[in-house]
Amino acid sequence: MKDRGAIKWSAMMLPEHRKLLEKLLAEQQYVEKPSLAQDKCEEINRVLLEALAKGKKVGFKIYQDHAIQSIEGVITRHIPEQRKLKIIAETGRIIFLNLEKIVDAEIIE
Repeated sequence: MKDRGAIKWSAMMLPEHRKLLEKLLAEQQYVEKPSLAQDKCEEINRVLLEALAKGKKVGFKIYQDHAIQSIEGVITRHIPEQRKLKIIAETGRIIFLNLEKIVDAEIIE
């Protein structure tokens, strides 16, 4: 006899229970925000300055919504009073990226 495991019981679950289980599974996949060493911060700063000065495309790794996400684009402006960068993504979408969210950056040739 074949046992279908959790599939067998999911049809008997209330929608509220199913949502709660999905939320618990999502929380288990949360990533803590990495703390950056001083030399890593300096490297990111160097990459951002070079990309802004020369109009080069940059690949960012950012911490957002308890996960590390990737963004690629060209930095067009630094807004120091808001601590943000204005980025034009490959799709043409304009992104205002908060500097505190950046955990890594590299120039894409």
